[in-house]
Amino acid sequence: MLADRFQQLLSLAQEQRPDYPASLGSPPESGQELLRKAAGEGEIPDLLSTLYRQVSGTRRSIPEQHLMDFLPGYRLIHITELLQETQRARETLLEEGDCPPARVIPFLANYSGDFYCVVLDDTGAEKICVLTNLEGELEEWSASPAEFLETVSAFYREGAFTVDADGFLEVDFDKVDEIGQRINPDSPYWMD
Repeated sequence: MLADRFQQLLSLAQEQRPDYPASLGSPPESGQELLRKAAGEGEIPDLLSTLYRQVSGTRRSIPEQHLMDFLPGYRLIHITELLQETQRARETLLEEGDCPPARVIPFLANYSGDFYCVVLDDTGAEKICVLTNLEGELEEWSASPAEFLETVSAFYREGAFTVDADGFLEVDFDKVDEIGQRINPDSPYWMD
């Protein structure tokens, strides 16, 4: 189910950004081992397993900046950089004591040290949270990976994401808020 939702998202992105899905590359043979290292002693979240079985992600140093954005300003962390970015996110959490860091694995990052993370609860259920470097707190964005992928797909489908003449992702913030609130009505991020 998650794999189908991710493929749908990539198809919607490709309609406006034809080169974007291919820019994410194919997963390396060592992909599952890299995921295990990032997860440490914990389980590999379903969302990360789904994403990195299909693509390898976007390198921090991507030269074609118009192909960076998975979400505006955030790249899908390249699988070879996942362990390093996971350590950075966990250091931010340790400084604030907000959550057991081992239960948090980032998958989207910006250049300011902010992340979108999968957070596992005690039952192994996954939710998607935003971790900002300045605040050092996790804020729930979606209650599940399926809702996360559906929200991003709806941004494309309903015109909240468009592409400018230079190929960069543009955002209609009013539409983003309306869609986000509709699909994620109980997530604190969308209540502000």
